[in-house]
Amino acid sequence: MTNSRYPSVYSSGYPTLSAQEFIAQGTSAAAVLSIAKFLASDRGKPANPRAASKLRAVAFEVADLTGVRLQALPRAVNDNRSRRQYRRAA
Repeated sequence: MTNSRYPSVYSSGYPTLSAQEFIAQGTSAAAVLSIAKFLASDRGKPANPRAASKLRAVAFEVADLTGVRLQALPRAVNDNRSRRQYRRAA
C-alpha cells in the first residue's frame, strides 16, 4: 500500500532518523553502522536491505559531519595471499 504523500525512501517500513538527529542524541557512526548490519542480516527478522542501505548512508554522513573515520577493511586491499600460508608447518 503506497501513499503518494510520502517519498519512496520511507517505504522500507522503518522510520529512519537523519544524520543530524543521530548526532543530537549522541549516537556514533559506528553504532548506526551496527544497526544497519543488523537490519541487513537475517537476525533482523525479516531482513530489510532497503532500510539497511539507507542507514549505512546515514552512518557515513554522521562520520563525515563529526570528523570520525570509520574503520576500513581489516587487511590491505592488495593482500592476495591465501590464508592457508600462515598455518603451514615448517
